[in-house]
Amino acid sequence: MWIAKHFGKWVDSHLMTERNDTTADTRGVWSGRRYGGGGGPATVDAACERWPRPAAVAEQAGPVVHAVFRLSRLNRMMISGALRELGLAPGQELLLMQLWDRDGCSQSDLVDRLGLDPSTVTKMLQRLERDGWVCRSPSNDDGRVTIVGLTAAGRGLRCDVTRLWGELERKTVRSLSDDERQTLLALLARMEQSLHASGAAGAAEPRGSAETDAEARPLDSCD
Repeated sequence: MWIAKHFGKWVDSHLMTERNDTTADTRGVWSGRRYGGGGGPATVDAACERWPRPAAVAEQAGPVVHAVFRLSRLNRMMISGALRELGLAPGQELLLMQLWDRDGCSQSDLVDRLGLDPSTVTKMLQRLERDGWVCRSPSNDDGRVTIVGLTAAGRGLRCDVTRLWGELERKTVRSLSDDERQTLLALLARMEQSLHASGAAGAAEPRGSAETDAEARPLDSCD
């Protein structure tokens, strides 16, 4: 299978390339500086010693899973500093992306779309609301349902966040040809579909109604 034979080697090669890449970052994306903003301490270089390394036992027990884990962790480490400069914690941008697609959806819809535990989504929303990126209010049709909307500031984050993700995508796949990228996407999609079909995804984390975990305090209007 292509992914078992090549993916782990490609991840290790990608890790080494990033560790040895001393090219100046003229736009400040990977040094944790906001686009168009001022300076800031480097984050990617400072994190190099903590970058994930291969583990012999994991390589023998599950080489593909281990490679996917290392690449995923590396990606989060690469982008986390830049996200913090925007005022976001790593992972919050994924929730915002759902709202940029479907602004004004219910909190339970977000739980389903993110595939997270309701209490986890509630905590994420509490922080995003506190920081002024989103607002929550009762539905006009059903007061038991919580509607989540973007504030003007939250909508304004879209350009910066999508630009960061574009940079992360380019850095991650820059050593692959177009054909290899398409092959990788197809294989990853097949693996994901297989896990869903086997029921692994549904059994991994219990799910419930997001509204049951909402804050007890009254919800403010988005206006």
